[in-house]
Order: sequence, then structure tokens, then C-alpha cells
Amino acid sequence: NTLMLKYPKQEINNMTKWARYLFLAVFVVSLLRLGAVTFAQDATEESNTSADSSVVDQVKDDPSAADYQSKLQERISKNKEALKSSLTKTQQTRVKARCKLAQVKVKVVNDKVKTFKTNRVGVYEKIAKKLTDLSTKLKNGGVETSELDTQITQLQTLITNFQTDVSELHQHTADLANMNCQTDPSGFKAALEALRTERESVANDSKAIRSYITDTIKPTLSTLKTSVQSSTKSEGN
Repeated sequence: NTLMLKYPKQEINNMTKWARYLFLAVFVVSLLRLGAVTFAQDATEESNTSADSSVVDQVKDDPSAADYQSKLQERISKNKEALKSSLTKTQQTRVKARCKLAQVKVKVVNDKVKTFKTNRVGVYEKIAKKLTDLSTKLKNGGVETSELDTQITQLQTLITNFQTDVSELHQHTADLANMNCQTDPSGFKAALEALRTERESVANDSKAIRSYITDTIKPTLSTLKTSVQSSTKSEGN
């Protein structure tokens, strides 16, 4: 009531709108900094980041599970078909002599891949959520966000691709660690090649996400920031 006595109703509305635009401007600026902060983290820092509950691990890596061995053989057969080449007897002997020691190392890698998958997907999903929250706040402030919304949808597609490929990578490391490499050296070699291919896919997926955020989304956020700041100034005059 005291405020109503000092200021006309229209001026109060303008002040409220100005405050809302100012809040949005600050929020946009914080999002612009998000990409640089997030991707400056190294793998050690990422290990402290928990994934969102939406990240569901469906990789089969428990050899004691009822259907594990049958599913493992299916995957090994598929890898062999993709390899389209057979090991010579000399190569099989070499693999048999070395694969058990290699599996010890692969088990360590498997644990790291599992942690990496959970943490990195969690980081990406948090970025997508912050952008979605920002879009909602901008809409509520009367700002046009159709371009940002389209970009968020594309980012979510890229994140899904990454999650699919990193889960495949995890499955390959689990298979390599748990299979009987000495009775099936060709299967071990095929699984190893599949892992190498999937590792490249994961690296490309991660690069695509970083590039999309840096080259596409951040310029859009910069444009929105300028728009919000201009509206803030005009409302303040």
C-alpha cells in the first residue's frame, strides 16, 4: 500500500518487468560461462560429478547373471561377422599367450569406462536441463526462444547418441574382461576391434557435443543476452 501511494500502478508494473529482465540477463550470462567451466574439468574432477537419475545403466557385465553367457556369445558372434577376417594359427597362439594378462588391464579399464559414462552423461544432462530452465524463464519474461528450443532438442539428440555409444563401449570392455579368450582367441580379437571402433565413436560424439555448445548454442545465448539487456535498458528509461 505504501508503494502504491508513492508510485502509479503502471510505473510499478514497469519496475517489476525491469527487475525480471535484469534477472534473466544475469541468468543468461551464467549460462554463457557454463560451457567453459564444464569442459575445463579434467577426468579426475568429473569423477566427483553424479549423474542424474535418468541415466540408466543397461550394460550386461555380471558373469553370474542367468543369461549372461548366451548374450555374450551373441555379441561375440556379431563382432566376428563385423571383423570379416580370421586369425591364422600363429596369431591365435599369440593371442592365447597374451590375452589373460590383457584381461587384467581391461578389467581396470572397464571400471573407468563405467565411471566415465555415468559422470559424463550426468554433466551433459545437467547442461541440457539448465538450458531448458533458462528457456522457460525467458519465455515467462516475454522473450522469443524458438531458436534456442530447437538447439536444445538437437543437443539432447547428441547426448542420446553419446549415451548409446558410451554404453556400447562399456559393453565391449565388459565382454573383453569376462570372455574366455583362450578358447576363443578370434572372438577376443573381434571384441577388441569392436572396442576400438566404439571408442572412436564416443570421442566423436563428445567432440560433437562440445562443438555444438560452443559454436551454436553459446552464440544464441549471447544474442539473447544482448536482447534481454537492451530490453532492460529500455524499460529502465
